[in-house]
Amino acid sequence: MPELYQQRKRRRGRAAQQPGTFYTDQFHNADAIRAYMGIGTELVEQAGTGLAAFLRGWARRMIAGVSRALKAAGLQGAIVALEPATSPVLTTGKGGPHRVDGSPPDSGRRT
Repeated sequence: MPELYQQRKRRRGRAAQQPGTFYTDQFHNADAIRAYMGIGTELVEQAGTGLAAFLRGWARRMIAGVSRALKAAGLQGAIVALEPATSPVLTTGKGGPHRVDGSPPDSGRRT
């Protein structure tokens, strides 16, 4: 299955080079951090200073954006990233098979 993921990455790269296409690259898009800061701002508006923790599975850009917004608002709550033990991408940089749809890397996802 890891080779399938690599094949998809190569195909995605070729498609992104075609005229009239735009590849958002959700896993490496630095602009996404700024966009996700809006979620952090919304959380502060809704929960106020009582927000003790923010938990999110895998979405590194979302975690970074929300974390920045919460810190900018002066909140000291915990930021917790969740990941399956079988695919510790954030802690080790290596993915593996998992059953979490829409989470990187989905090369080994079993359905």
